[in-house]
Amino acid sequence: MKINEPGVSNASKPQSSRVYETSRSEGSAPSSAGSIEDTGDKIDLNSQASLLSQAQAAGASESSANVERLRALVQSGQYQVDPGALSQSIVNAAMNGL
Repeated sequence: MKINEPGVSNASKPQSSRVYETSRSEGSAPSSAGSIEDTGDKIDLNSQASLLSQAQAAGASESSANVERLRALVQSGQYQVDPGALSQSIVNAAMNGL
């Protein structure tokens, strides 16, 4: 289906470099056009990125050790699949859209 409406394709795209202010409480004066008043509300995402990278690094060594353990079991023929657990996992994934 194709939508042919003038102006739809000219919609502005979100700009990540744009700064947005939080809403002000009643009685506070709006800042002048083009300038942003420091309201004290800030979000620092640098610390979140650091925490994420630390969590990924911590889990990577455990994950690779588990993969190597499973690989050795499969190669030696000692790995036994639980058919009930496997079928339940497949059904759950299908129901959750995974």
